Amino acid sequence: MGTEQGCPDYQRLRFLYGTDPQCRLPAYLGSAWRGAFGRALREAVCATGQKQCQGCPLISVCPYAYLFETLVERLPNGNRNTHAPHPLVMELFPHEEQPPSPDRYALGICLIGKAMEWLHLVILAMQRAGERGIAGNRNRFRLLAVEQHDGTGWQPIFHPGGTLRPLAVTLSAPEIPEGPAGIELTTPLRIQHHGRILGPAELCPRFFVQALFHRFSQLSLLHGGGDAPPEPWPAIPPESPFLAAGLHWKDLDRYSSRQERKHPIGGVLGRFTLDLTGLEAAWPLLWHGQFLHIGKLSSLGHGGYRISDRKLAGRAVETEMPQNRNTDQTIPGGICQ
Repeated sequence: MGTEQGCPDYQRLRFLYGTDPQCRLPAYLGSAWRGAFGRALREAVCATGQKQCQGCPLISVCPYAYLFETLVERLPNGNRNTHAPHPLVMELFPHEEQPPSPDRYALGICLIGKAMEWLHLVILAMQRAGERGIAGNRNRFRLLAVEQHDGTGWQPIFHPGGTLRPLAVTLSAPEIPEGPAGIELTTPLRIQHHGRILGPAELCPRFFVQALFHRFSQLSLLHGGGDAPPEPWPAIPPESPFLAAGLHWKDLDRYSSRQERKHPIGGVLGRFTLDLTGLEAAWPLLWHGQFLHIGKLSSLGHGGYRISDRKLAGRAVETEMPQNRNTDQTIPGGICQ
């Protein structure tokens, strides 16, 4: 369980790749990386060879099914929810957080709760996905290292051919700042209300904070083994606006090879200023949300944001590694040699 109530335990990881500086990559790579990662992971772990996970006798113990086909009939608090949030988040680092060299590329993944037990398989699949090519087989990525954030900075935990040594830390939010918080949406935000995705003119503090509490409630109950965020949730009047906002809509599409058609995945981008008065209970979730994201399609990297001047601030609490999680692991399959 995370340090703050309602926040699941998670690992924030950064995959460093070497690549050809002449690669021709689309501006948004979330869908391409997720698809390549999912295919590589399924090939690595699937024991039955079924085309679909539904009906598989091993679905309850399969890492791929848990990470990519996360389904539940009922939440632990009694609410019904057939499509559960995935226990992983693709973190697409903005330009200023990428390595300065043109032949280096960084991609983040957050593994949540039980998903951390399969870190070694995630690394194997991410390595294979990069070597096969992203958004075209000419865009190949060679894994150089995997790092984990310890609350102050990135620390190496694996190099190809070496031993995996994940850090046993729990990230904890800093003290709530005085005054308002400036927030920049770094990837498209898709918050659904009454079955419809909110546009820039409809997004407001009430919907943003409600989406934050809703996501952390589901993550904690399903994947974190912890309690839901404290109740009652902050009661923000629906007419309350952001203190300042500059928001716009970004159109995006992704191609589904399973359905053989494109799907719109656009969302809201821009900046706004949030008044933190009365949001003391929301502050830890707001800070962790920078890495766990909010809204729909977080496993593609959607719903990412940064709090001004606080994107890396925080504390790390040393914790004991769970009994069923090895601290030293060799990545299987020989591909890391």
